[in-house]
Amino acid sequence: MEQRRFHLEQSDKFVLDLVMVSRGIRSASPREGSLISMVFRGACAALLVVALAGCVPEVGSRPPNERVGATPATTGLTPVTSESQLVLPLDRYQTTVDEWRLIMDSQQHARVECMGRFGLETRPERFEPDLYEDVYDSGHLRYGLFDREAVEENGYGSGESSLVDDAIEIPITDDVRRFKELLLGTDAVGNPVAAVDVSGVPLPKGGCNAEVQQRLTDGVTADAAFLDLPNKLSSEAQEELLSSQEFAALEAEWSECMAESGYEFVHRWDAEESVLRESPARQREMALEDLECGERTNFVARMMSLDAAIQERLIAENEASLRGALEMKRKLLENAKELFR
Repeated sequence: MEQRRFHLEQSDKFVLDLVMVSRGIRSASPREGSLISMVFRGACAALLVVALAGCVPEVGSRPPNERVGATPATTGLTPVTSESQLVLPLDRYQTTVDEWRLIMDSQQHARVECMGRFGLETRPERFEPDLYEDVYDSGHLRYGLFDREAVEENGYGSGESSLVDDAIEIPITDDVRRFKELLLGTDAVGNPVAAVDVSGVPLPKGGCNAEVQQRLTDGVTADAAFLDLPNKLSSEAQEELLSSQEFAALEAEWSECMAESGYEFVHRWDAEESVLRESPARQREMALEDLECGERTNFVARMMSLDAAIQERLIAENEASLRGALEMKRKLLENAKELFR
């Protein structure tokens, strides 16, 4: 059978969404359409979309402004000046960069192998953690500015993730079309694709993607929402934090500091919003004033202390489910290693 080469990195965004798993920023903007939606709404994982079955544990929400857990320390806290200091209770349940690399690269490897059986030679696109730096290293998106060196150099920075360049359009060549058909098992209008491999075995229903997902999730009995529980709890903790009286008091201190320079901001994200359309120099100037007041109030350390207290309580309330999520992740990682064999 004739072998044809097609590089995965040439596929369009639709295919990329299917063959790659990425962490994303889940945002709920205080002002619709604002970059700052990410600043206090945090990073969480857009977990692997896999064919899993099972029950999803319910995670309840608390009324706004309800006091949570033990009273966290608000004084005597070490100032946060680097990403390495951002360690939270739920971190031990999260998926690491290396674990994501294993899951993603193993799927790429298995898809390449599958498509090769049907005469399409492909080259896997490797997981590049540097592309995800603004997603993985996103403490400033959760708490606000804290790294003076970075602020002096870049101000607020872009605050955006550019994992895929939407402006790049890939022509739908015969190879791209064949790639999609083998990946999904259907043609452009959704009709099943009839294909047999070099041994006469037909393309499985759902294509190579379904074959790989079945192998990856073999023995995994929970669904994606269950596996994403640590991220859901992290998001819930942040929502609770932002509606707490303690956080409102912290913001008030920061606002009083900014008022000394003539600014009338209610929320810390207001500072960046006010200069979104200004020059980079003006944005950097505002970022430095924002940071100065953040340092004077020890904003990030105090906010993280509140966050950690909420997370500890949520962990205690969901301990069994979190242990189950860890076990399901362990099984996924075990299966991912098998995809390389």
